[in-house]
Amino acid sequence: MIIIKNGALVTPQGLRRADLAMEGDKIVRIAAAIEPGEGDTVQDATDCWVFPGFIDAHTHMQCWTGMDWTADSFETGTRAAACGGTTTIVDYATADRGVTMPDALAEWHHRADGTCTANYAFHMALAEWNERNRADLSAMREAGVSSFKTYFAYDHLRLDDAETLEVLEELKRVGGILCVHCENGTLVNELQKRVYEQGIHGPRGMRSAVRMCVRPRP
Repeated sequence: MIIIKNGALVTPQGLRRADLAMEGDKIVRIAAAIEPGEGDTVQDATDCWVFPGFIDAHTHMQCWTGMDWTADSFETGTRAAACGGTTTIVDYATADRGVTMPDALAEWHHRADGTCTANYAFHMALAEWNERNRADLSAMREAGVSSFKTYFAYDHLRLDDAETLEVLEELKRVGGILCVHCENGTLVNELQKRVYEQGIHGPRGMRSAVRMCVRPRP
């Protein structure tokens, strides 16, 4: 067993001064004092808080953005996450246009399986809405995917309002939930165009676009 001694355990009920014993990745005992036995490993957590593993429920590992790949692979991203105490990620598998959700899920498993330091699960992002995707929602639930994502921005990903409504209705039927990227893609594209036409072509263009959105009328 691994015994963590002298720490302040962060529990749902608040901080608790206690020792904690683990077998593998399971907590098997919490007590005011746990004496180690032969073969046990002791970690001294004096003056430390002892947290359960964190869950990062929004990651984009090894993902094509429409312009480039995200910086981290599943190997590098989960290794860095584990060093910071994050032991589980929920990544966004993405069914791009022309790709079915089962094929997208298989591709994301191919990228992640055998490379991750942390545990992982998947949301499923939809880049188009059609009868095939409608039918495949039940298959995704059976495969363990319970949360989905749609976009109102990014031309290669976004659905319109009516399509998003249909996705919501179908997810209610199968018991899924929907994450929505709620940025207004039409306005973003127009403001980007205006900023670019002003000759602002570098990173400060983002600040300029924000000011155009919030500047009060004279």
